[in-house]
Amino acid sequence: PDLPLDNLALDDATGVATGFTQANWTIAYESHGQFGAYSLPTRLVVSGEDARATVIVREWRPEPEDD
Repeated sequence: PDLPLDNLALDDATGVATGFTQANWTIAYESHGQFGAYSLPTRLVVSGEDARATVIVREWRPEPEDD
């Protein structure tokens, strides 16, 4: 998180982030979902020189839950 971001891309219509590059890794947000008051990524593709991974997020908990 302390390294600078490059090529931050935003969707023209919504202003939501669609991806960025950091430390020679490219992160592409392929879809978003609404979680509470936030639009958060639900499908991410992370790719580097010799690796690629797709991450699917089914649930975000942006607000602390009451115990």
